[in-house]
Amino acid sequence: MNTLLTQRRILWTALLVLLAIASSTALARPITPTRERSDNTMTFTYDAASGEITEAASSRTLTRADRLQFFAYVEDAPNAEIGRRLKGIIELRRLGDRAVKLDGTLSFVVQDDSGTIIETFEREIDIVLRDREGKRFRGFRWRFDLPTGNYTAFGTFEA
Repeated sequence: MNTLLTQRRILWTALLVLLAIASSTALARPITPTRERSDNTMTFTYDAASGEITEAASSRTLTRADRLQFFAYVEDAPNAEIGRRLKGIIELRRLGDRAVKLDGTLSFVVQDDSGTIIETFEREIDIVLRDREGKRFRGFRWRFDLPTGNYTAFGTFEA
């Protein structure tokens, strides 16, 4: 009888170990969002004659338990050649404990103050943001120029 009880304990222990391994493997899979929008929206006024952003503001949406920090913004480079005096920048940073896999189209969108899309820059990406040095963050840049005016910039991702 002791032998039968010992065998059952061994089987139950083996079963629990297998379940623990299986569940830890499932938890280790990267999160794969299908749609994301940048956490912020940047508004700015651009003077094409000087190549400078004269006013800028950024509003941020706070989402609890967000696993991906996604920022889009514009910087000016007034000394650059005409046609390349603005930099559209998207920064992606993993926030949670699990890796984040992004496989799809990353877009940087610029609208005028009436909401008309003036520029859209797209890049196909297939990246995984992991908990390793140099793997938690990715940045993307586009160079462009605009006529004088008021604009809004934001980023999107779609799988």
